[in-house]
Amino acid sequence: MTLIQVGALTLAVLLAVTAALAVRWRRLARVREAELRQAQAKITARDEEAVHFVETRLRRLADKGRPGPSLHPTLAETDFARAQERALQAISVIARESARRAERQITEKAESVAQASVRAVTQSLQALVAEQQIAITAMLEGHHSDKVLADLIPIDHACSQLARRAQIVSVLTGSWPGRQRDDSPLLEVVRGGVSRIRDYRRVRVTGEPTEHVTSRVVEPVVLAVAELLDNAARHSAPGTDVEVGFVSAHNGISIVIDDAGIGLTPEERDRAGRLLTGQEPVRLTEMRNPPRFGFAGVGMLASRYGLRVQVGQESVHGGVRAVLHIPRELLAAPPAPSRPVSQMPPLPEPGSRPAASAEPQQAPQPLPQRAAQPAPAPAPVAASHGFQESYQDPYEDSFGTPQPATHQVPAPQQPAAHHAPVPQQPAAHHQPDSYAAAEPATPQGAGPGEGETHAPYPVAEDGLPVRRRQRGGSHRRSRPTVPSSRPPAPDAGRAFAAFVRGSTSNHDEENTL
Repeated sequence: MTLIQVGALTLAVLLAVTAALAVRWRRLARVREAELRQAQAKITARDEEAVHFVETRLRRLADKGRPGPSLHPTLAETDFARAQERALQAISVIARESARRAERQITEKAESVAQASVRAVTQSLQALVAEQQIAITAMLEGHHSDKVLADLIPIDHACSQLARRAQIVSVLTGSWPGRQRDDSPLLEVVRGGVSRIRDYRRVRVTGEPTEHVTSRVVEPVVLAVAELLDNAARHSAPGTDVEVGFVSAHNGISIVIDDAGIGLTPEERDRAGRLLTGQEPVRLTEMRNPPRFGFAGVGMLASRYGLRVQVGQESVHGGVRAVLHIPRELLAAPPAPSRPVSQMPPLPEPGSRPAASAEPQQAPQPLPQRAAQPAPAPAPVAASHGFQESYQDPYEDSFGTPQPATHQVPAPQQPAAHHAPVPQQPAAHHQPDSYAAAEPATPQGAGPGEGETHAPYPVAEDGLPVRRRQRGGSHRRSRPTVPSSRPPAPDAGRAFAAFVRGSTSNHDEENTL
């Protein structure tokens, strides 16, 4: 074979190889081009899915709580789709937490605004009710007509109920119940709660506990008892009684309230138990319509002051038994007996005469008798301290002198104008010390009834004896106390008569005694 033939054969082989490579490269190019187009399509799909994820699925998740389907189902099994699902789950959790946080903030804000508004209203209402109670109390003390008092008492009772309702609402807003008291007997505390409900006549309190309640919890216990009694009375027949008793225990004392009502359903009993523990938060914005403040307020008082309240038992009458337990640490010892106001010896019994003092005492100076109307016969000093059993003037003036218990002075038969004129005593009659002559001066250290002579009773212008001031008694109107160290004036009778005659005068005079 010649060189030409060898060269031609080699060239043919090279051409064949080149053609084969060209075909292969063309095929590879087409495959690469297809792969490139597929990759470009995937990138486009991912971009579109990302836009759909942000603009559609996240918005739907925020609005409806569910993201919705994806735009390209072909990406469902890809890492991109799985990454999107994980992102959706995380965003969903964050969205739920944010929604709960926002809802909680909105609720707290609304509750804060509601409590502030209700607190302001109840405080102004309590102030008005307090003014009304003061006015009613003044009218009760100032009017002595039975008809007026009969009309005022229902108004006063209704005002007390209004004050109680304002108090329990104020407690729900976190305020103090509104009153500060001293240590009080438990029986008085319960009676105070009874007096604040509408159907107080139906309440029967049995037992007389000796325990006292500390001052800090007196008003909370009164308010809690009133609410429990009001609930018992409202949910029982009008003709039935609400019974209140006491059970003393080692750890404290319990107030037991039984009614004869319809009782509570299991759901109502569970709800009441949760409210009375004070552990369940009470929100004004979540109150029912109409709202019920009783158990909620009692539970808040119990939680705040350490009381325990239960309504889970059934009463002996088929109604509800409510138990308010006061722990021992909230009870106070009974107060010590009060000391006597005066250390004066006790007044002798009428008809008896104490023994005379061993030391000689100077007899008090007698008062002069009127010429026109004779004074009653002198009585023993021991009898002059007693009032007649058939008469007691509740509005007795402090200048009055008690009539003797041995006899009753009759009214004069002639008018006062026929009496002899009273000698005028200048100046001294209207001074505070001048009425010291109304009673004989008692020597220091001498008890009642001591001495050898006794002065007759002083008389007024109309001839009736004037009551002597009762020692240790209580009067509606007070006068300056008589100085015990001032000696009696020599003209005491005339001075006292002129004082009685001119006691209403307001002009000033000089003291000539």
